[in-house]
Parts: sequence; structure tokens; C-alpha cells
Amino acid sequence: MALVTQTPARRGRFLVTALLLGLVPVLSCAGRRVPIQPAETTGQRTGAHVEAQRRQLFIAVNVVRRIHGKQPLVSYPALDLAAQRYAELMLRQDFFAHRHRGEGPVERARAAGYRCSFVGENLARNPMTAQRVVELWRQSRGHRRNLFNPTFSQTGIGYASDNDPDDPRIYWVQLYGK
Repeated sequence: MALVTQTPARRGRFLVTALLLGLVPVLSCAGRRVPIQPAETTGQRTGAHVEAQRRQLFIAVNVVRRIHGKQPLVSYPALDLAAQRYAELMLRQDFFAHRHRGEGPVERARAAGYRCSFVGENLARNPMTAQRVVELWRQSRGHRRNLFNPTFSQTGIGYASDNDPDDPRIYWVQLYGK
């Protein structure tokens, strides 16, 4: 089932937003390729564990894209920042959704400095490893559509965990752009 809405954007453009089983793409964007960099969230560097988890998801996604004949994604700092902020927000406020207080992935990416209107987002909650996240996304039509979309060339990854040994809450966010 797909929900498609149109909302006016800057300079008279329209954004087409579709929600399909965890898939939230929006059309038309341009950007530059840059190597993966750590996200800067609230002025503090994230911990080594968080960076390692983000890096593992970045690698796992690109491995599976190459297996399926797709070009690897390149990390984009503004998408990394938006994804990391959102993972931390979901953890802090204990929710799990593509939209929060009327804002979706496009608005979050723009707020982080990403100037575009073609953005996709995959979310996961509680898988313990990056490999398990990718495995679950491959099993979902909507997530798989983002994962293997040849239009996407850039990505940003967020990871947040409360480190509770008895009942950990883990949030994964991957933004896709072009």
C-alpha cells in the first residue's frame, strides 16, 4: 500500500512523498561525493562504539549493494548528521517513526544542511548488529526499494543505544540521497 501526497516546496517545486512499508522517498536532488565522516551531534563527538556501529552498517549496505550489481553509496556529512540526530531523538523520546512533529526525512536532511528534495529513509529498532539490520531490510519490500535504488548515490547513518544490559534499546537510521 502506498500513500502519495504533494506539498509545495521552495521556488514553486513540488515534493512527492510516498510512504510504503517503511519507505519514505522524495524526488529530485543534487549533491557531492565525500568519504564517510563522523557525525557531530550536539557539539560533542560521538563515542567510538557508535562510530564503529555506523561504519559497520555503511560497509554492510555497500557490500550487499555490490552483490546485487548496484554502485556503492558514498557518505555525505549532512545526511550523517541528520541520521545521527534522529537516532538520538528517537532513543531519547522513546518513539519509532519516519515522521515526528510533522517533520520527515526531507525536513531533517535540510535542517542538517542537505540541499535537495530526493531523500529516502530506512529505520530499524533493536537489531543488535549491522548485518542483522541489512538482513531485515532485504526482507522488506519498502526497505529493499531504498537499499537497492540505483538513483541513490549518497547516504548518512545514525545509531543510538541506551546500553541497558537487560533490555537495550537500539535505533538505526539510514538516509539516502542523490
